[in-house]
Amino acid sequence: MTQFFALSSGSAHMRKVMLATIIAVSWVILVMAPLSAPALAATASFMKTDATTMGSWIGAYGADGYFVSQDSNTKLPGYATVTFSGQANWTWAASTTALPALQKPENPGNRIAGTWFMWGSFTIDVNLTDGNAHQVALYALDWDSSARSETINVLDAVTGVVLNSQVLPAGSFHNGEYLVWNVQGHVQFQIIENAGANAVISGVFFGGVPGVSGVLGNGIIAVPNTTFLSSLGVNTHIDQGYSEAAYEPMFQYTGIRNTRDGSSTGATPLLVTLHQNTGVLVDVLGWAVNNVITTAQTLAGAGALLSVEGPNEPNNYAFYYNGQWVLANNSSWVPVGQYQSSLYAQVKASPMLKNYPVFAVTEGGAEVQNVGLQFLTIPAGATTVMPAGTQYADYANVHNYVTGIWGVFQDNQAWNAADPTLFGMWDGLAPEFGVTWYKNYPGYSSAQLQSLPRVTTETGWGTLGAGSLTELQQGKLLLNVYMAQFKRGWSYTFIYQMVDNQGGDSAGMGIFHTNNTPKLAATYIHNLTTILADNSSFTPGALNYSIPSEPATVHDLLLQKSNGTFYLAVWDERSTGIMDPVTVNLGGTHASVTVYDPTTGTTAVRTLSNVSSVGLTLSDHPLILAISGS
Repeated sequence: MTQFFALSSGSAHMRKVMLATIIAVSWVILVMAPLSAPALAATASFMKTDATTMGSWIGAYGADGYFVSQDSNTKLPGYATVTFSGQANWTWAASTTALPALQKPENPGNRIAGTWFMWGSFTIDVNLTDGNAHQVALYALDWDSSARSETINVLDAVTGVVLNSQVLPAGSFHNGEYLVWNVQGHVQFQIIENAGANAVISGVFFGGVPGVSGVLGNGIIAVPNTTFLSSLGVNTHIDQGYSEAAYEPMFQYTGIRNTRDGSSTGATPLLVTLHQNTGVLVDVLGWAVNNVITTAQTLAGAGALLSVEGPNEPNNYAFYYNGQWVLANNSSWVPVGQYQSSLYAQVKASPMLKNYPVFAVTEGGAEVQNVGLQFLTIPAGATTVMPAGTQYADYANVHNYVTGIWGVFQDNQAWNAADPTLFGMWDGLAPEFGVTWYKNYPGYSSAQLQSLPRVTTETGWGTLGAGSLTELQQGKLLLNVYMAQFKRGWSYTFIYQMVDNQGGDSAGMGIFHTNNTPKLAATYIHNLTTILADNSSFTPGALNYSIPSEPATVHDLLLQKSNGTFYLAVWDERSTGIMDPVTVNLGGTHASVTVYDPTTGTTAVRTLSNVSSVGLTLSDHPLILAISGS
């Protein structure tokens, strides 16, 4: 605890103590590089941010070399020299399993949360001496707060000209974020403190194919099957008195790993039972901070907690806090901000809960006064009613129903609903955390939204009443929803809901009928999770595949099982029955390729041997290619 306070403190005295006790020296690492390469003008083109990999860098970054802060095992590429200047060194946690901490290169099952830091700024000098462009990634981690904001400038080391500049807003890198450039020549990365305790960087990684996002030299990096499966969630209503026992076989059948439910006193032991009998984790929410905290602590003690969530849609449900009512869109929203900031503070102050994520209030875009709910942490200069530095959440949280605002079923329905920057038809990230939809208060820029940690706690489309889909359409669409959401950077996606006509629903939103029998959606999800079933975490590999002339409605996601088999999901989002033929090039000959269709069952629909490409005909749902043997 003392270490956390010392590094985060704004106290001048504590800063002096830190500076007196930490040796801040330039760390220079030099290797011999070929002298024949001609000097070239430095360049740095920004490729992407990545807030989903967190500390699991092995297999995603550092193919050529790496520096993990405060870990003595380093690898310097033969084409580079690296010099750290003006930084101090700190270790938050020398050994941890927390995902934001970086894997130790010598022991990937263990992690370290360390940092290079300084008040004001420090510099990382990178000189690429072979005349070629290379991928360079920095890992920023605000481990002990969500208050830090910083700017990373990439300078030409000779002229001092700024080649590129990126801003990390407060709250955006509490769980870690990579910034990736394609760099040539001699550059300096200048890390500048904007807000919070100081400027920090926790890792520097070399390697990848320049100019291609998310790839290694030998192909596109896979995601472990279990990571994707762990993103799947659904809403239940045990806190409203619906049977916990009835839900158990539904979770066991569908393979969905997370539920969203309330914090009523009577529901808490039942949620523990649900976890004990199914392994399901719980995102818990409620209307009273103390009840939510108590329930969360009980769930955490039983290993059943996933996350803690803010109030549900205060614009649609009367909300009371600190002696004030919030009644739809005509009341002060200050109580909502006070509730959410208190919830966050109490979670992070609890030794039992501090490492669990907090999800933001939903429909914060409806705020009447600018209380800053469009931010995870309110930045300096935001001119909000709540003060700068107010911490609300670790993840943005929206109800980007795939139906859209008007309920029009069209091409790329799920893909567009998952777009983090899209305004208009979908009530997504942009109108909640970009520019609020009710009063147009500014939040994050479109570039910042792309990397903002985010979850969806309600989405779906009903099968009853006006504007409904058939059960066949619903089933296929919800497969696309899970795929598109994950592919576009949503850490968790909760379908609304498990059973028809619960929780006030009359539109048939469930994936089970009222008699608890599965609708086609439940069957298709069961088939998908059965095909992909795997519980092991590991460092995934890469597959050098491509889909030439991929239509705008066709999307793909590369997964991998722990046995080494790749699972490539390719899906189309046509709404009118149009068929799209595509060819998947596998980058080489593979001994076995089996094709699965989760709308027909769990057995392969095609089996191929010794092939280097596979032709598919797609329309409105995913096909899964299991690829093994190279």
